[in-house]
Amino acid sequence: AAVGQAGSALYYADAALKADKEVVLAAVVQAGSALESADATLKADKEVVLAAVGQAGSALQYADATLKADKEVVLAAVQKDGLALRDASEELRADRDVVLAAVGEDGSALESADATLKADRDVVLAAVQQESYALRYASEELRTDREVVMVAMRQDLGLFDDGSVSWDADTFDFYQSVATYGPVARSAMVDAGLPTALFKAMLEDRDLAEDGSTLLRALLGDRLVVPELAAALNAIGQASPFKVHACA
Repeated sequence: AAVGQAGSALYYADAALKADKEVVLAAVVQAGSALESADATLKADKEVVLAAVGQAGSALQYADATLKADKEVVLAAVQKDGLALRDASEELRADRDVVLAAVGEDGSALESADATLKADRDVVLAAVQQESYALRYASEELRTDREVVMVAMRQDLGLFDDGSVSWDADTFDFYQSVATYGPVARSAMVDAGLPTALFKAMLEDRDLAEDGSTLLRALLGDRLVVPELAAALNAIGQASPFKVHACA
């Protein structure tokens, strides 16, 4: 009963109970991570592992290697937690169905995908639609694909939705950089007490962007030393035709 009510209690159970399928099943349906404490024979039991990853996809890390290579098990895991892809077998990290399911749940799962799928346009589009920051894990070619970059930007920054962007080389480098580093910069600005609207305004207004350094120093004062913000804005600034060297 105690194991059923709190699956983590399996950790303290006797070895015989950790090898008892009924007990372990009762535990993992409450807390998938309880699979870590199960006997090795049950970590290789498909029914038990499916129950565990159905409760917490991350429980895949505790499964036997044979089940990390089982497509049904891995699909169940990544549908619950896309990041569980990192614990799948090498073969399944190159399986398009599995990776699409993973990035559909968490775009950042693209990091664990096989290189061939990081270069798959549909997979990368699915990833950046779920999480714009996943663009960093795409192949070099797709990080310069205009549609992919625009989807990432619209997802996170909501910019340029009218499709009226002028795609000269300099501004495209800028937009690509914003799509890659923008979420970090925006998050850091929020942490520093700045409104996200300011970041969007800096990107949309040439004069405001050129004055970004003065503006941010005035607003942040002693709080200017925010490493993540400095790094992100500098990365954007290096590609910016608007000279956004806010923290240079």
